[in-house]
Amino acid sequence: MTCPQCRADADGDLLFCPECGADLGNAQALGDSLSDRDVYPLLAAANLHKIRGEWEAAIQKCVEALRIYPNNVSAHSLMGDIYSQKGDIGEALQWYRMALDLKPDSPSERAKIEKLKAARDQEAARPPSEAILQAHAPEVASTRSLSWVRIAVAAGAACFILLGVIAALTQWAARPSVPPIRPTSPPRPRGFTPALNAPAAKTPQPLVAPPIVLSPEENRANEPTGPPASSQEASLTAALRQSRIENAIGSHVAQAQIDPRISWASIMAEYALPEGVPMQEAAARETARIARAVFDTDPRITGVTVRLFSPGYSPADGGTRDPDFVADLTRAALGSADPEQLPGDQLSALLQNIWWNPRLDVPIR
Repeated sequence: MTCPQCRADADGDLLFCPECGADLGNAQALGDSLSDRDVYPLLAAANLHKIRGEWEAAIQKCVEALRIYPNNVSAHSLMGDIYSQKGDIGEALQWYRMALDLKPDSPSERAKIEKLKAARDQEAARPPSEAILQAHAPEVASTRSLSWVRIAVAAGAACFILLGVIAALTQWAARPSVPPIRPTSPPRPRGFTPALNAPAAKTPQPLVAPPIVLSPEENRANEPTGPPASSQEASLTAALRQSRIENAIGSHVAQAQIDPRISWASIMAEYALPEGVPMQEAAARETARIARAVFDTDPRITGVTVRLFSPGYSPADGGTRDPDFVADLTRAALGSADPEQLPGDQLSALLQNIWWNPRLDVPIR
C-alpha cells in the first residue's frame, strides 16, 4: 500500500502512514469492528502525538482506547510503535507480542517483532569499546576539533601553576627552624606523694540504644516479598494497597504477580473473614473487590487469580503455607459490575476454578 500524501510504502493493515501520519483509508474497512469504530479518534490523536515526539501524550491516548476496548489490536500495535520510536525496545516487543497474540495471522506484527529482535541482537553483539565510542562520538569529535590556541592556553596555565607550587616550596624550605616546645608538668605542692593504691579511672561505657519493637503491620510492610517485582507489578501492588486504605478492598495485599504472555494477574492477600457472613459469600465478594481494583488499575489485565490467606501470612514463607481460598475471575465475566451491589449467589456464579482448603470443611456449592 502507498500513502496518498507522501507516497511512502506502508503495510496493508495499518490505519496511518508511519512517515507522515496520514489516514491510509483502512478506517472504513476496520470500522465494521466495534473496537476500532469506538477508539478510532483516540488512535488518530495518539498517532499525531507520536509523530510530534510527544511520547507521554501518545501513550495516554492509547491507554484511554484500551480502557474502552482492552483487546483492540490497533491500540496494542500503536503502543509498540510509540515505545519503539522512543527507544524502549523491551517494552515495544512486549506490546507487539500482545498484539500478535490477539491477531496471530498479522504479518506486520510478526515483521515488527523480528526487526526489533534483530536490532537488539546486533546491539548486544557489538564490542563494548565500539558501543562506548559510538555513544560518545560527539564528545570525541568536539575534543579533536580543539584549536592549537586553546591547547597553548591550557599548557601556559599548567606552567604557571607549576611555577607557583615551586615558589611556595622554596619559601617553605627557607623558613627559620623553631625548636619544638616540650610540655612541662605542673609543679607539685610541697610534701606531695602519689597514692600507691589510687582507684583506677572508670572507663566510659558506650551508649546502647533500646531495641526497636515494630507492630505486626510494620513488620508486614518491611518483610521481603520474594523475587524482585517488575515496574508493572510494583505499580499494581501499590495501587491495591492504596485501595485498602480507601476501604475499596478489605485485604492486605502481600504480593502481586503478572504473566505478560496472557495479561493475567495473580494476587496473594491476607484476609480475615467477617463474622456473621457465610464464608462462601465473604470470600466471593472480597475476590470480586480485588478483581475490580485490578481491572480499574491496569487495563491490560484480562483476568486475575486471587489467593486468600488467613492472618499471619507472609511471602517469606516460601510457598510452604496453603491458602484458605483460591478462585479465578475474568474481566469479561465481571464487566462493569460493582461487587457491593451484587448478591452473594450471583458473585459466586461469576467465579471459576473455586478451591477451598480442606481443613476449613466448607461445602462446595
